[in-house]
Amino acid sequence: MIWEGAGHDEYPGIRAYAQHMKAAIVAVHNSILASRVKQMRDVNHRHYLVLFAEKDLMYISTKNISLPKGLVHKLAPKFIGPYTIIRDFGNNSYQIALPTNLKQHGIHDVFHTSLLWIHELNDDCLFSGRLDSQVAEFEDQEGKWAIDKIVAHRGSRNNSIFEAIWKSGDRTWIPYATIVHLPILRAYFEVLDISEVSQLMDSDRWPPPNDLQVFLGILGALCRAGHCTYKRTRHTR
Repeated sequence: MIWEGAGHDEYPGIRAYAQHMKAAIVAVHNSILASRVKQMRDVNHRHYLVLFAEKDLMYISTKNISLPKGLVHKLAPKFIGPYTIIRDFGNNSYQIALPTNLKQHGIHDVFHTSLLWIHELNDDCLFSGRLDSQVAEFEDQEGKWAIDKIVAHRGSRNNSIFEAIWKSGDRTWIPYATIVHLPILRAYFEVLDISEVSQLMDSDRWPPPNDLQVFLGILGALCRAGHCTYKRTRHTR
């Protein structure tokens, strides 16, 4: 009504307010357009297609995986693995060699490129692993935390710690008192041609330096022996 019935000199305050609101609406509209352009650019950047090859080790996205009860997606890793590509369908989708427990959990073994991430070598002592057995307690994983074999030791007699490889793929150091009852320890003694721990002599194998896991294992062994003390010593290799 102001623009049609009033002169240019009438209602200056209202005219200024209306012009201000019009400019504000235009600014908001421009911001919305800029935001949509940025979102599209980010989506295109994140979903660029990468070509992989058979036998490549890949992490798979947990985006569409139904996690076990009690584990929410917000706290779960975005990717688990690594697993091997066993087939390239030629349409940016790949068949992955999933473990049996994931297949039994209902997870399909074909993934699009956007749901895969290339594997890079990682130090499990410094960064936590992303195997499905380390991330969540999926069904049908009986025995996944069983020790597969013992490959080395440090120390002598019952003060020794042993390097164990688990069936889940982890590699850890364990004090003697923790595995004294396991048959796998007897198998390790047979390899060394000894029959009991009293015959076990020190070796030149060293745990990773500054490994908290090893420190806690040794401390626990000392506490079970009745003296919870820890003396830091400097070793030369």
